[in-house]
This record gives sequence, structure tokens and C-alpha cells, in this order.
Amino acid sequence: MNINAMPMVSRPTEPDAKHPFNQLRLAQLVACLSLCLLIGLGVFTLFRGSQANYLLFGADLYPRLIGTRAFWQGQSPYAPEIQREAEQLIYGRPRRTGEVTYLFQYPAQLVFVLTPLLVVPLEWVGVLWCAILTSILLTLMIVWSLLPTLRPAPFVWGIVLLTGLFYLPALSSILSGQYPLLILAFGFGAIALMLNQRDGLAGCLLAFATVKPSIGLFLPIIICLWALRWKRYRIVIGFGVTLALMLLITFLRIGWWIPDFLNQSQVYEQINSSIDLAWSAREILTVPGMLWLVSSFALWGIGIVALWSESNFPWLALFGALSLNLIVMPHSLEYDLTMFLFVLLWLGWHWREQWWGIWAWIILMWIPWLLWLGLRSAEVTAPDAWKALWQIYPTLLIAILLLWWAKEKFRKDVTFVA
Repeated sequence: MNINAMPMVSRPTEPDAKHPFNQLRLAQLVACLSLCLLIGLGVFTLFRGSQANYLLFGADLYPRLIGTRAFWQGQSPYAPEIQREAEQLIYGRPRRTGEVTYLFQYPAQLVFVLTPLLVVPLEWVGVLWCAILTSILLTLMIVWSLLPTLRPAPFVWGIVLLTGLFYLPALSSILSGQYPLLILAFGFGAIALMLNQRDGLAGCLLAFATVKPSIGLFLPIIICLWALRWKRYRIVIGFGVTLALMLLITFLRIGWWIPDFLNQSQVYEQINSSIDLAWSAREILTVPGMLWLVSSFALWGIGIVALWSESNFPWLALFGALSLNLIVMPHSLEYDLTMFLFVLLWLGWHWREQWWGIWAWIILMWIPWLLWLGLRSAEVTAPDAWKALWQIYPTLLIAILLLWWAKEKFRKDVTFVA
């Protein structure tokens, strides 16, 4: 078995009709997303009715949505008045010293993702946004768990779905209105399109992963590097044309916004320097940080070698790059760890034939909760518990990937000698 070959993207001359992803029709996917969206809307509508401040749901959406509205009015989403309006909306008053600040903070092409939400009444848009993120997570878990070569027994399947839905980083991401699940959707969607020989569309979708570069920048870079190496140029063309078109429209609309974006990012870092972050680049110099950094570089290097020598999709290079992307950026809580669902779903796939595989996967998914609750019960403060989660969990997952690669390489070498 090739370590890089979760059976998703080696390029056949014709689409493989028997491949599990090819058996998933667009109508089925839309129906699943719609059903999950209705479930999410029902749940968050009930919660909204029980909360005095409904803006608690999806709070990170509001400054970007206000910025999107300003963009289409010809104003800069990075203007100070956008920040003040968002904070007034969320807090019901001006922000006080020590409270979380809400900036637009992202590249301007984010407006193309959020524009459809402008038609939704403000009192309901947070509920809808949380429901959309929930539908992405739930649909991803349903599609993955019901692949013909993975499908567990009904009881176990129920546990798998609940495990995915209550995965702590993803749950936190949904409640706060953060964007990792959106990047996951763009990434997995692009990979599925590549599998079905829709390389141009895959590249187009991949361009939207750049809306949050702090977690998604290396995703299209690795895939485009692989596409160039194996002459799948339509992926690169689709990505480049779509990104260039989005940037051109934003430049024509509000002018050269790059300095404003960089300045706001610097302001955000200065604000964060005064609060207790769950992870920052300074942590790299600690022992846990060095372990994470070295293991990520090792995985990335192994993946790059495989990318250059094999046409299979470069999963290891992608995982290493995503890990490096996370390690150099500040993180206030745990929601950006949602990006490790790429790793967790890949591991679950490769463990599918082992009797212990699905249970090991379930345990890995619950480790963030176990660590958090265990540390909190030991009277560790919440900020220190988040720090411990960032210091332990990513390195654990990368170490498991490296052990898996070493085992498969040893098996391959033994088979070759025999």
C-alpha cells in the first residue's frame, strides 16, 4: 500500500465508475447538505430563542459581513469605522479595554464568499452562518463514513457521526463563526473535483481557500506544485485565473488594499501580544514547539520527495504544509485545530481494515475534550489548558503520520527484497 494513496487522486485515463467518490451524485450531495442545513437551522433557532444576546452565535462573522457591505458601497472594509460598527453591534456599546477587538482582518476576496449573506436580516444571519458551518461538518462526516469501503455498522456509524459533530475544535469554530470548516469544504471539494477529472473547476474552488491565509495559504500552494509536476495544468490555470479575477475586482472597487490588510494584520498582532494566546510563534522556541516544528518539517520533506516521484495525491506534503502553516501563526483558542480533520479523516480511511481502526480514530477525535476536561479538573486555568492542547495534539497527530509512513516504507522495502 502506498502511504500517499488514499484512493483519491491518481489520474486514470477515464473516470473510475467504481470509485466511491464517483458514486456520489451531485443531487445526493445537495440533498445531504440541505437536510443538514435544516437540522442546523432548527438547533440554532432554538438556542437563539433562549439567549438574551443572539449575536453570541457566529460573532466572528459580523465584522466581515459589515466589511462586505462596505466593500460593495465602495468603501474599504479595513476602515476604523467598520471595526467600531462591528463592536457596537456585538457588545451593544463601544468596546472596552481588554475586550476582544473585531477587525475585518482578512484578504478582500472574502467578500465573494459572504456576499449572499447580505440579503439575510441581521438578527438571523448569525444563526444561518452557524447552520451552514454545521451542515459542512455533518455532510463531510456522513459522506466520509458512508463510503462503500469504510461503512461501519449502524451503531458504530452513529458514534462516528456524534464524534465528528462534537469534535471540540470544529464545535468551537461553529459557535464562534470561524472559517476553518469553510477552508475544509473548499479543499475537499477541490480534491473530489480533481478525482472526477474536473481540474479547471477544482482550481477555481481552490482559489477560495486563500480567504484565510493563516490556515489555508499552503493548501493551494502544495496542490498547484503537485499539479505542475504532473502536468495537470488546468488546476493551476483555474486557480490562477479565479484568484486573479477576484483580486482585480477588489482592486477596481476599493483600490490597492494590500497595505491596509497588512497594517490591520500588524494591529491584530499587537493587540494579541497583550493577551494570553493559546499559541503564538514564540512558543516554537519551547520544547513542545520544537518537537512540533521538527516533526512537521520531516513530514513535509517526506511528502515533497513523494510528490516529486509519484503521481498520487501528495497527502503527506499537504499535511506537513498545513501543520507548518498553523505553527507560525497566532491562535487565540482551539478552533483552528479543525484543519487537522484533513489528517484525521485520512488516518481513519487507512485504518479502515484494522479491527481497532475505527475505535482508535474515535479516541483521537475525543482527545481535545479529554485533555481539556482533564486539565480543567486538575484546576489548570483555561488559557493554560488551551496552550497544552496546542502543545500536545498537533505533534501527536504528526508523530502518528510519521510512524505510519515508517511502517509502510519498511513493509514496502521488505516486499521489494523478497
